[in-house]
Amino acid sequence: MQLILLSWWKDALTDTKEQEIKDLLGSQLSVIADHVDITAPKPPPAGISLDDAMAQYRKERQLMLDRGQCQPAHHKNVLHELDKWQQGWTNRELSSITAAEINDKLDSFRYQGKSLSNTSKYRYRGTLNAFFLWAIQHDLIQKNPVSLTVAPSRDHISIGILTPDEFRKLLEAALKYDRPMLSRIVLQGLCGLRRSEVVQYKDKPDGHDDIFVSREIAKGPKGKTKDRYIPTSPQIKAWLAVGEWEPMTRDDELRYGYRLDQLAAKAGITIPKNALRHSFASYQAALHPLPDVARWMGHSGTQMTESHYRQGVSRKDAEAYLSIIPDAVS
Repeated sequence: MQLILLSWWKDALTDTKEQEIKDLLGSQLSVIADHVDITAPKPPPAGISLDDAMAQYRKERQLMLDRGQCQPAHHKNVLHELDKWQQGWTNRELSSITAAEINDKLDSFRYQGKSLSNTSKYRYRGTLNAFFLWAIQHDLIQKNPVSLTVAPSRDHISIGILTPDEFRKLLEAALKYDRPMLSRIVLQGLCGLRRSEVVQYKDKPDGHDDIFVSREIAKGPKGKTKDRYIPTSPQIKAWLAVGEWEPMTRDDELRYGYRLDQLAAKAGITIPKNALRHSFASYQAALHPLPDVARWMGHSGTQMTESHYRQGVSRKDAEAYLSIIPDAVS
């Protein structure tokens, strides 16, 4: 069959037929060319330094804040994390930063002298990823090096808690150096409030009634958070009685963390991230049913409390932690 076709084409392709075919192909190519825009490859963007790109990005984020498109506390956290990424990369050309350098820098970050937890690494990586995506959208760079890095798992959360002796030293340091912070530390370490909830707590509780956390300041999706109550105790009442109160807002969250670090240094201890809330959950779970602890923590069930916020402790240590009172009333 192939031989027959080849013979037919050989006979058909006389000079006249060949010219007709060329004319037909030429006319078709002309039609195609009229309807297709042929553009030259886009040249790579001109080199821009990381500092210059970051400056532009910060201005746009500030506009987002001014328009109410992001929360002030979140905005501050993003700027803090961008500062960390910029350190040591001053005047680096944006396109020269590699995935390997990003991984190395992320591993070098420290909090209280310790490596970041996977949750914190995930957040820092996300902040840098958002910046590079913005840079691509503005034609400042062609490739996103963060996309070539491996994202840490958010499911693994390293927690740390304070021993009863460490917690006593922290309380005593606050009593001596920063009494307004003492009241907030009590709300975190003895009532389990989140840091964002602590700084938004409006009025100093007197310790007589249960500690009330309104849904307005609770963390979670709007419409799904609930009011919650944490039972008070003679210990809570005693510490609140010697503490002072100072108005704070959500914007003070970073400043709160800085003051907490200062008190830890004066106490001669190291506070792991969220250690006060973790300590509350761990020590209460050693003495009380987990569903009660989950409710005090503001969780919808016990799974989150068990897997993320509870460290195994003995009843003896729990009783010691929950019986520390000021010397003046001991």
